[in-house]
Amino acid sequence: MPRPKNLNKPKLQPGYIPPSKRKPKAAIYVRVSTHHQIDRESLPFQREELENYSRYALNIDAWEIFEDAGYSAKNTDRPKYQEMMARIRKGEFTHLLVWKLDRISRNLRDFTELWDELKEYGVTFVSKMEQFDTSTAMGEAMLRIILVFAELERKLTAERVYSIMLSRAQKALWNGAPVALGYDWDPENETIKINPEEAELVHLIFDLYEEKQSALAVAEWLHENGKKTKRGGTWGSKSVIDILRNPIYIGVYRWNYRQSGRGELKPEDEVITVENALPAIISREQWERVQKLLDGNYKGRRDQQRRAKHLHILSGLIRCGYCGKTYISARNTKPHKHNYHPSYYRCGTYIRNRQCRNKTVSGLYIEPFVLEYLRAYVKAARSATSPASFQTELLKAFGREEIEYIDLPIVDAGLTSILGGMAEAVSVQPRPIMNEKLESLKKQKQKIERALARLDDAYFFPEGHNAISKSEYLVKKAEFQQRLSKVDSEIAALTSKCSSTMSIDIEMFSRFLLVHNLYTADNIRDVLPALDKQVVQDFLRQVISFIEVADGRVTKIAFNSPDGEVIHRFVYREPPS
Repeated sequence: MPRPKNLNKPKLQPGYIPPSKRKPKAAIYVRVSTHHQIDRESLPFQREELENYSRYALNIDAWEIFEDAGYSAKNTDRPKYQEMMARIRKGEFTHLLVWKLDRISRNLRDFTELWDELKEYGVTFVSKMEQFDTSTAMGEAMLRIILVFAELERKLTAERVYSIMLSRAQKALWNGAPVALGYDWDPENETIKINPEEAELVHLIFDLYEEKQSALAVAEWLHENGKKTKRGGTWGSKSVIDILRNPIYIGVYRWNYRQSGRGELKPEDEVITVENALPAIISREQWERVQKLLDGNYKGRRDQQRRAKHLHILSGLIRCGYCGKTYISARNTKPHKHNYHPSYYRCGTYIRNRQCRNKTVSGLYIEPFVLEYLRAYVKAARSATSPASFQTELLKAFGREEIEYIDLPIVDAGLTSILGGMAEAVSVQPRPIMNEKLESLKKQKQKIERALARLDDAYFFPEGHNAISKSEYLVKKAEFQQRLSKVDSEIAALTSKCSSTMSIDIEMFSRFLLVHNLYTADNIRDVLPALDKQVVQDFLRQVISFIEVADGRVTKIAFNSPDGEVIHRFVYREPPS
């Protein structure tokens, strides 16, 4: 099917120069993937050759050079590449000149997107070594053919690496995963060996679980007695279960059982297991007893969850005002009015290892609190005659005598539209911490990708003392890939949270409250059991970033906005002495 005209027409930036009005100017892009290549003066060589090519072959005397040193072409997350593309979108260049095609990209999808964009902005792509020019039909066709083979080469390399690791796994040779508690790496034999001190702790964990039959109780005991995880962390119920479920402790070698890092489990037919391949710490008899206990406990929890069939309106939104962990939701087994089972919310740290003493919060308190506050906010916005009177109207509409004051921006985006701009808008609180974290993660990712590229070059193109053995290559590669997968997951989660913001919209609040009979309800708590909880939950997740709780009371509600979080703080009256 032909593509509709102008479907992907670029969004022109201010000051954009159309192709017909541009003077010839080349963007010269040079890249090397390792600092080892930089030392061989690859960048200066590329620069000189491309400058001469621009001057004498293309007759272009104006150019600008963009250098990315030590970055892989696996993706386009490279600083100078991104800067170059931003300026191409402004119409600053007529040509994009590279030394070789793989300097710009080894990914067919990435290059296809780049090529489509270059055509939209009227920029000619030129590769010196492949000797093609996309201003001609033959040059464009040759480019696409070469790129297909470049991606094929990359995929074949990945398949060869996988085959090597598969062969090693079938021989029970270690493929670079983090060494489990109770073991150390044995470089001489390229496998693991028992760490006697840690092995005693593994024995203790299995014995404690047989005695207490609760992973949480075991985690509490370990914490109270100063026992740490292999990496010096605090024990929780999940980390205890990970130990109890790991077949390595009965000598079973297992490889390729998760998608990546701590991802989803793979199908059983893709998992490699080798019996009696490693030194065992736990007897098979004790292992089987513990597995039966774990299975029984899991079945009980699963049956309880199946019986519950209960959706928690504020699930995932409440966080602890003391330790910062997200509150976990559960169903109260004791029914309220009309056989309604309310939710309750408890700090995740308390559930994990009992190390936080913040109070449990009942859904009968916090759910009406949040909905009543939204209603009060709408009513105050509609009745206030000035920003100065908004606080008074808000407290009056909220009707919570225990609250003395609500600290919030004088005017936000939604309130400004209601009050007609009676006062200057106050900018919402930005998210510097979140943005800094995201930038830090991106830098970590770039660092790992550069390390992977250097590792590949050192193995596939060895030179002198830089050569590495196959086993060293596989171990290091698996380690880097696991770290990269973890960073990618964190970036995806943080990016999703950053992009899920929206304006505080008074009209939207109002429509939601009216549709669900919450605007005029005398007591929202009585209306809650009849609501469609999925609809309410979806709405609250859309407009609220988090709700902070301390000592059983709501202390903050953070609303989403395009620029960050609009935080409303609740100041409570001192209790009478």
